[in-house]
Amino acid sequence: MAQAPSTFNSSARDTGQEVPFDLLELIYSRTDTRGVICAANDTFDRLAGYGWRDTIGAPHKLVRHSDMPKGFFHIFWSLLKSGVPAVGYVKNRNKDGRYYWVLAAAIPCEGVFLGSTQAQFGPVPNHPRRIRAPSAARAERITVG
Repeated sequence: MAQAPSTFNSSARDTGQEVPFDLLELIYSRTDTRGVICAANDTFDRLAGYGWRDTIGAPHKLVRHSDMPKGFFHIFWSLLKSGVPAVGYVKNRNKDGRYYWVLAAAIPCEGVFLGSTQAQFGPVPNHPRRIRAPSAARAERITVG
């Protein structure tokens, strides 16, 4: 089993540049129940930029962008481990420090988790905030008042 490469994404400087990603491309990856990558397609490999040797056997957090809150992944993995599919917008980071947004969908499947993602274009970071803001305001009114 591969270890996370010494060039793990936390050491790559964030360039603020997006990785080109065609709308028709589909990213696929499969992990075990611990989040270790067991398989992936060529699109995943190209976007991640690590190469198969460093990808297969490495933790999926290999492509985690520091802008993504850890709480998101806690909820995502909790859903999967309880047998429920999980879907959410994810900002990933490749080996060179560039980013790419995806809509990640994963399903639990007998000891592994299957995931596929689709490219996203436009101001994705603002979309979740617009959805969350009214909910947060309602929650605050309920808790305070």
